[in-house]
Amino acid sequence: MLTADGLSRLTSLIIGGGSQSASATATRLGVGDGTTAATIGDADLSAAAGPTHRWFMPLDATYPTQTAGVLTFKATFASADANFAWTEWAVDIDTPIVGASATVGAVLLNHKVSSLGTKTAGSSWALTTNISIS
Repeated sequence: MLTADGLSRLTSLIIGGGSQSASATATRLGVGDGTTAATIGDADLSAAAGPTHRWFMPLDATYPTQTAGVLTFKATFASADANFAWTEWAVDIDTPIVGASATVGAVLLNHKVSSLGTKTAGSSWALTTNISIS
C-alpha cells in the first residue's frame, strides 16, 4: 500500500516538484516485527523502536529499477542485521547518503504487513520488493 506521503512524493516528482527521488543512495528497505495493519496514513513501521524490532537497510547498488510501471527495490541484510521475525516491510526515501539504522527516513513510500519468516544471526537475506503503479 502506498502511503499518503509516498503518493505526494510520486505526484511531486511527476510534475518536477523537486522532491528527492528514489536512488541507491537515498532509499532503503525496512523490515520490522510489527503486526498492526497498514494504512494510507502510515509514516513509519509499526514495530517497536530499536534494532531488535526494526531495521532499514540501504538498497543494493543497482537498485531501484523500473519497467512498465513496476518499481523494484532490493537490499541485502547481512548476518548481524535484522535478526527477528519479519512481519512487515516498507521503502523509505531520505536525503543521500542514507545508512542502515532502526529509524525511518523522511518519507515512508509504502507499508506492507506480511510474514516473511524469521531471520537469525549467521544468515544473510536479500529482500526484493516490487511496487506496481497502475
